[in-house]
Amino acid sequence: MNDRSQRIYGSFGRLLAARLSSAGCPQKMDPPQVTDRPQMKDRPQAIGRRYRGIRWIGLVLVGLSWLGSESFLAPTLGDEPAEAFLQALRDAGHYDLAIDYLEQVQQGNLISDEFRQKIPFEKAATIIQSTALLRDIELWEERLNEAQTLLEQVAKQANTTDSKIKSIEELANLRFRQSRIYVHRSTSDRLTTTEQTAALERARQLMQESLQSFDQARELLRPELESVTKVAEGSGDDAEAARKRLEPLRNTFTQIRLRNPIVREALADTYPAQDATRTQLLTQALKDYSEIWDKYYRYAAGVDACLFAARCQTKLGKNAEALALLEEIFEMSDSPKFRELKRTAAELAVQCWKSIEPYPHDMVIAKLEPLVTSLDRNEQRSASWLQLQLELAIAYRAQATHLETAKTASPGDVARINRTAGVILRSLARSSGEVRDRARQLLSEWKMAGAGGGGDEEQGTVESFADAKQRAIDLVAEVEGTLRDLNALRSGREPAENNDSAADEKILSDDLNAAVDRALAMLRTALSKADATTSPVDLNHIRYLQAFSYFAKERYFETALIGEFLMTKYAGVDWTRQAAGLVVNAYTRIYDSAADQDKAFEKQRLVQVCQQVVELWPGSSESDTAANVRARLALADNDFAVAQQFLERISTNANSRSAVGLQVSQRLWFDYRREKSQLSDEQIVARAEELNGRLQQVREMIKDSLASVSQDEITYDAALSSLLLVSANLEANDLPAAVDQLEKARLAPLDLIKQQHPAIFESNRSGQFLREAYRTAIAVYLANLRTGVDTASWLDKASAVLDALKTELAKNGNEQELIQIYSALAKELRGQFQLITSPQEKENLAKSIGQFLAALEKQTRDGRTLLWVGNTLREIADSLVLAAPQSNHARALFDQAYTVLAKAESIGFGGDDQAEALWIDTKRNQALALRGQQKFEEAVKVFVEALEKRPQDPRLQIEAARTLQLWGASAG
Repeated sequence: MNDRSQRIYGSFGRLLAARLSSAGCPQKMDPPQVTDRPQMKDRPQAIGRRYRGIRWIGLVLVGLSWLGSESFLAPTLGDEPAEAFLQALRDAGHYDLAIDYLEQVQQGNLISDEFRQKIPFEKAATIIQSTALLRDIELWEERLNEAQTLLEQVAKQANTTDSKIKSIEELANLRFRQSRIYVHRSTSDRLTTTEQTAALERARQLMQESLQSFDQARELLRPELESVTKVAEGSGDDAEAARKRLEPLRNTFTQIRLRNPIVREALADTYPAQDATRTQLLTQALKDYSEIWDKYYRYAAGVDACLFAARCQTKLGKNAEALALLEEIFEMSDSPKFRELKRTAAELAVQCWKSIEPYPHDMVIAKLEPLVTSLDRNEQRSASWLQLQLELAIAYRAQATHLETAKTASPGDVARINRTAGVILRSLARSSGEVRDRARQLLSEWKMAGAGGGGDEEQGTVESFADAKQRAIDLVAEVEGTLRDLNALRSGREPAENNDSAADEKILSDDLNAAVDRALAMLRTALSKADATTSPVDLNHIRYLQAFSYFAKERYFETALIGEFLMTKYAGVDWTRQAAGLVVNAYTRIYDSAADQDKAFEKQRLVQVCQQVVELWPGSSESDTAANVRARLALADNDFAVAQQFLERISTNANSRSAVGLQVSQRLWFDYRREKSQLSDEQIVARAEELNGRLQQVREMIKDSLASVSQDEITYDAALSSLLLVSANLEANDLPAAVDQLEKARLAPLDLIKQQHPAIFESNRSGQFLREAYRTAIAVYLANLRTGVDTASWLDKASAVLDALKTELAKNGNEQELIQIYSALAKELRGQFQLITSPQEKENLAKSIGQFLAALEKQTRDGRTLLWVGNTLREIADSLVLAAPQSNHARALFDQAYTVLAKAESIGFGGDDQAEALWIDTKRNQALALRGQQKFEEAVKVFVEALEKRPQDPRLQIEAARTLQLWGASAG
């Protein structure tokens, strides 16, 4: 491959990888299985044909690129694009092409010697990854042996500690991977006993070699870690650099150290359960795990070591010790990153609990209940989580049996716990696989209802109101659980519905209806058992449960009827407030589902009910919900006064307050901007005090709303409000506050973009947000140029954001929108000049913007963009002349503007529907730029040229006449 070919690879590498991957990225597969099917032997040839096809596609693309202009090719491949291209090929699953690529670039001279030395290692890594595509065990082993040869070569020739450690570590991993092949082979029924034994011995040999390699890597890394630690304890730049390197180095060290007991534990598993060697190996692995956990408990490897140590304890039969270690895992935070760790710990704990007599049902419930009750939809369908839910149901049943036998709980409490177990089992009975069958078996054994049925414990004789009430509470709890499952299913469904999802929803809907019917029947029984001694609170409770049950069945008018009855007759009795909350939700659902022309009645009732709830129970969660709904209705009517009134009625600690506050403050800001944009300059001056007051009010309201948004509840509205606060600070000429809100605030827009925060990037308005954020950032940075301080830094920031903006627009095919954004920026810049009273500040801002636009002009070959640049320069120069008539810099800007406009005319506007109008605008601005330089005669000639095209254009006529007047005045 010659240098030109390599440059083409560098330029078109990403494109090639993207096109190849668009056909579908191969999925990673499990390690190969021993198979009796001889046709699998044909697979390598099929894969070879596939890769040859990929090579052909690659050569076609390279050939096409060869025909392109050399100016579009990267001048050099360089290490970074070479590695990026290599990784793109591997990510797409095109391993054969990646190896071919490495062989090609190794012969050229456009990569560094450092990268060339890494090529054998990269080949080995590529070969190892490629085995994920293979099912043939012999070819799988052949590929790994090839990779092993390369890694051994790399380890011998490595000239740095880092590269040697990396190659030895990869070699150790590879040997362990090879050992797993032989372990699996040793279980094949097709092999003789002698062959099985030989395979197992080979597996053990490879594991021993893997252990030696991991020990070697660790010993090589230890002095490096000690050296960096010593430097980090000092001071100065070297110490600071060492401290930055120390944590990643420690993490690498702990991960390598952890691999040793992992391999040792796997080696132990190759021996029979009672074999002394197995016990010895497990004991040593346990010791190593425990040391890592004790020393590195703050690292991921340390936490894993704790879990693996518990696993070793269970294998050694030390269940009590295992549970003590697993307790450490259970006590960790509820962060999602620990979720799978806790699941694995729970699976190990289940093994331990089953071995304990008597069965520790209370402990099982205490550990599993918090995990199971917080499952998301995907987890609810996972086989592992389904098994844990089953274990929890079994624990509830065991608890109920124990309490019943010991007679330490009332029959009602025992029945309640049994019903809880039944609710879980009925949910599992709707799942799939072995758990479903086991759940149905237990439902039958325990004489509970199957999914959707009524159980014996629900059909027995009801002796009293208290008994009926307790049963009704439990039945409504089942309604609530089924409703939660149904809502989770609906909210997590893909847009394109599938048959399984629709079937699941049908089952859950039927279960919900059946559960509601059972609950309502028991609630009616409870009311029939009430007498003069029944307390109003208990009666209200039953009626509230009726309202909730109707709400769950989407019978919202019945819910509203019961709730309004309680609000009218028993406003001061417990449970009326909760029922009133249901009424608000019911009318909200009715209002949302009504046709636009039929919403009057629903809106009237909703407004009245919200008003009642806010007045009757101020400060309650129901009042907060009602005030929230009322404020949103007011916003829809553009009634900001009422919206603010009800915003103030929401509790300061209520989650809904920040959401409503964000929306109210946004609407006030947009209203302020809309109204101000309709005012003339004279009107703005006359109403300055009023406008400034409104602006300050909006700023304070946005600040208050953002302050109540917690870090884990950031929404798109919160991100948008943060961006609007930047604009409001800029509007108020508070530049430090604008920069701080843009870059450093808790919800800084640029920081959220840098994080790729889901509140923005998972929104269907993400593109709109990014464009507005970049535009606002440029305006803020350019505004800061007026001080004349740190000009280069502000220009660099503005240029960097402009590049990001152009990338975003190009990515989404919105390049034409850039002109609209440029126009908005020009308007912002004119506004900045109006805000400045100091001639020197105007001069500073004009100079800096001139530099910024000059850099932009050099980067573009687009006529529209150049017209915008020239027009902006000319307008800034005009503003500068008004402040300082004799400004030399104004003349320089006029000259710069004319040069850019001439370039725009030269490039032209071919293909643009408005080409003639753009040409006229270019000539007009050229003439005005010449006039600004007092080159009146040349300006008049340009006006004449434009008027020949459009003789009736009044703007051209007026400006040409004004130029003639100025020319005459200067000559006289």
